[in-house]
Amino acid sequence: MRLTMLKDRADSRIHEPKLAVVDKLAQVVEWPYPQPAVVEPAPFRVKAELQTKRFGERNVESNRYTADLNANSSSPYAILAALTDACAQIEELRQPGGVNDQIILEIRLRS
Repeated sequence: MRLTMLKDRADSRIHEPKLAVVDKLAQVVEWPYPQPAVVEPAPFRVKAELQTKRFGERNVESNRYTADLNANSSSPYAILAALTDACAQIEELRQPGGVNDQIILEIRLRS
């Protein structure tokens, strides 16, 4: 791309190349492009360790969980989705705490 100042614009049009006839025809490209075959990703195995600490009014509840997860891929999203599915199966993790309760959730993942 060539930038020119406005005062030089009229002069630059004189030196621009003109259209020329080409002997070859352009290649025909079919559209829409064919969709590539969907390849199912191999499951990505992750070992998860989860520790929860719930601080109630006068007590502390601490629990540890381990699981072997099969994620769809090695992306953080897929790993967290697999971890969420595993946590949904544990009744204690689905229970809400009290109004003033605090929770510490420690997650360790190893592939």
